[in-house]
Amino acid sequence: MAGTIPFRGLTGDTLLQPSFYARKDSSAQSVSGSTATKITFNTEEFDEGSKYDASASRFTPTVAGVYLISASVAITNMPSAGYVQVRAHKNGTIMESLSQFLVNPASGNQDTTSGQITFLETFDDDDYMEIFMYHGDSSSQNTRVLHECRFMAFRVN
Repeated sequence: MAGTIPFRGLTGDTLLQPSFYARKDSSAQSVSGSTATKITFNTEEFDEGSKYDASASRFTPTVAGVYLISASVAITNMPSAGYVQVRAHKNGTIMESLSQFLVNPASGNQDTTSGQITFLETFDDDDYMEIFMYHGDSSSQNTRVLHECRFMAFRVN
């Protein structure tokens, strides 16, 4: 028998709050090789409850509960056999089981290589979440821009 997640606050002005959707602006971000780099999602599409800090690229819901978290990061021209990991960090610590590993199988540079993660996570009132990227190429790579690099969350319970 399948379980259900009880949703609360689905009417009125508490609809799935807090919630936010942020993305990169039109400037690419350089990510050094073999270095976990915090990704800047500096353009807010919406931020219900004002819990996303675009200047710090950090989500601090301040409302305890279960949240759906999703992030996607894309880079340009990843060399053959290169890989990308999108890493969720909660309270400054990597959540090892929540990173995605994607290898570029092409024989040459791939125009776009991306990684995505989506998961449910329980937050206390003082927890926060940030998104990092790691890639295995020895040289720096540039992120894609706009909606190809995005970070979002909303409370489900």
